[in-house]
This record gives sequence, structure tokens and C-alpha cells, in this order.
Amino acid sequence: RNPHSLFKVEAPDEKGELHVWVVEGAAPGQLASDGITRTTLRPNDQVIVTGRPGRGAGGEYRLLLQRIERPSDGFKWQGNSN
Repeated sequence: RNPHSLFKVEAPDEKGELHVWVVEGAAPGQLASDGITRTTLRPNDQVIVTGRPGRGAGGEYRLLLQRIERPSDGFKWQGNSN
């Protein structure tokens, strides 16, 4: 079983309260074949993340990554739609 990539993003809810989301992405090998490296996304990048909500224990916010965009430079990545 391949390990998946994980990263965290901070995003406001409908009331404007910030929450940290744990985002699970594709396996590192798949990301690397798409040209994504450890330095593609940096702390404080402003990104738009789209995915399916996951189940987090104890009120944790989790998301299964489907797409990520960085509007500042037009970077986009979209995984398969499984």
C-alpha cells in the first residue's frame, strides 16, 4: 500500500473562524511523476483546495485532495477522479 502525502491548510469557516485542515493527497511517487516536489508548495502560499471531506477524530478537519490551485502564479494540480 502506497503512503499518501499529507499537508495542512488553514481556512475560515462560514463564520470566519479559522480551522486547520489535514489534506491527504496522492502518493509521493504520483506527485513526483506530475512534477510536484517538496518545494512546489511553500508555507504561507495562498491556495484553493478542492476535495472530499474525510472523517477526523475529535473534531479534526480532514479532506481527500482532488485539486489544488495557487492563483499567484497559475499553478494547478488535479488528481484522478476516483
